[in-house]
Amino acid sequence: MKQKLLCVIFLFLQFTYAQSPGMDVLEKERLIKNTLNSKPDSARIYIKQLLNYKGKLHDTVYAGTYLYYGTYYNLKSKPDSALYYFEKAEGFIDLAKKPMLYARMLRNKAVAFKKKADHAEALKLLNEAEKIYETANDLKGVGLIYGEMASNYNLMVKSDKAISYLLKAIALLEQSNETFDIITVKFSLANTYLNSGNLVFAADLYKDVIKQFKEKGHLKGYSTALLNYGDCMIRLHKYIDAYNAISKAIPILKNFKDGEILAISYSKLGKIKMEEGDFSASEVYYEDALSKALELKSFKTISIASEYIFMLNRQKKYEESLQIIALVDKDEFFQKTNLTERMHFETQKTVTYKVSNKKDKALASAKNLLAINATLKRSSNDTITQQLQQQYQNTYQSKKGKSLENKNANLTGELEKRHMIKLIPVIGITVTFILTFMAFVLICWKNKQKLEKAKTGKDMLIKEYENTRNINKENIKNLEYKSRELVTGMISLATLEGNINKLVAQCGESPDKMCINEIKAQLQSLTSDDDYWKLFRKRFNEAYSNFQTDLKKQFPVLTKNDLYFCALLKLNLPYKDMAMLMQVSPESIVKKKYRVKKKMKIDTEQELESILLNTSK
Repeated sequence: MKQKLLCVIFLFLQFTYAQSPGMDVLEKERLIKNTLNSKPDSARIYIKQLLNYKGKLHDTVYAGTYLYYGTYYNLKSKPDSALYYFEKAEGFIDLAKKPMLYARMLRNKAVAFKKKADHAEALKLLNEAEKIYETANDLKGVGLIYGEMASNYNLMVKSDKAISYLLKAIALLEQSNETFDIITVKFSLANTYLNSGNLVFAADLYKDVIKQFKEKGHLKGYSTALLNYGDCMIRLHKYIDAYNAISKAIPILKNFKDGEILAISYSKLGKIKMEEGDFSASEVYYEDALSKALELKSFKTISIASEYIFMLNRQKKYEESLQIIALVDKDEFFQKTNLTERMHFETQKTVTYKVSNKKDKALASAKNLLAINATLKRSSNDTITQQLQQQYQNTYQSKKGKSLENKNANLTGELEKRHMIKLIPVIGITVTFILTFMAFVLICWKNKQKLEKAKTGKDMLIKEYENTRNINKENIKNLEYKSRELVTGMISLATLEGNINKLVAQCGESPDKMCINEIKAQLQSLTSDDDYWKLFRKRFNEAYSNFQTDLKKQFPVLTKNDLYFCALLKLNLPYKDMAMLMQVSPESIVKKKYRVKKKMKIDTEQELESILLNTSK
């Protein structure tokens, strides 16, 4: 009965554990983060697995998971699907309790609207997120927002604003030590320099970004950076480098199933082949690119069509050009493109209509082209426009009298105020530069003081080292002298003892010729007296202090006689001399050495010599 009850409890616990998310949620979130930018389809599987825990997770987990889902569709360039999941995430976020999560949601939504070419809505969301991050004093968050703002201005062909925001973003992210996010911002900065025509500097930035994306395993960033680097090489007329870079990017982009970026890639390959004179291959690439762009209603449709028409016009295929114009000359595509791309398209339209003898359409396109040019000039040259207005007011003043003089003075004053406002950043930068320079000088002075102090300390250490080395040399000399003296004394002692033993033997052989009993007694007393070794012990301990004590600690089994024998071995005396000193045969010395090694559990002569040599050096 008890066994059945335990089985029921065990099964119940197993069922309970299986029904609760437990540590699985944390593991799934980790897997999503690690695979989202390299294997997005794998990340999607983990996202679905998390969402299967219906009603069992905290709202924050659901919000984060839906944010991941939206990011997945952003990577796939499907902004409508991304926005759907960002809206679902928003439903689980309490702004008052989770402001950082809400700001992250706003930033991700802005990316989706950027992909839809709705830059006004994207910037609106980014401004809202910026306020949240600034309130929380989150430098990283503000830096990321500035990076996204710059990306939008870049697509709007407002390079001055883009660069300004990117430089601010890099400064903030460097303060927060966010190395990976700095890479993405540098990528945007490279894109901005590409758009502004600074191609050599842009190429250098791309190389750095490509390397870092690859090291971090961020495949989407790596492939997109390769594509943009290829575009930069095209503009520098380095078509082989361009083709190689884009060819590397395409297989990775196919893995992400990002049709929009693939369309851009094919159009770039088409341009390369056109510049190389391979028009048939170029036409195939452009046809694939435009087909994908039209299918996705991409914001790059007009840009791709412009390049395609240019290639066809070079071959005098005007009928095909007219067909493409008819396909893309629609408001739904114009709303998603910037003025520069529209200008290029109107240019190609004008050329096509003109050579096709469609004068009215050519004239209309030419007017559109002039209007776009005028708009671009107005948007990029506000100061010049104000100066022209002032000149116009001055000319009009001579005809209309004093009443217009007051208006002109007001306009001039307003312009001066604007000039003063514009000078404020210059003054601020100048003051900042001066303060920075002063701080730099102060730091250099302090560093110089530290260097001099360090140099003095180094000289003292060198002197101490030299003194210590000289003392060591003297100690070594003294030790060598004492060792030689000790060995000499031992040899002399061995010789003396040998001679005494001979006398003892002679007394035994010729008792009639000598005062045998008296001499024999005296000599035997001398050879057995421990006083012979007092001098040896004294000199040995002077040369090798604590030798016997240290050896005894290492090998407690050694007797006093063994320790004395080891002392003789350390002096490296010949077996013959050792035998004389110990009053035994040389063969007994060999046996004694074997027994000592056995006690010490030593197998080889080399090991014994090493131990004796390194004990009390």
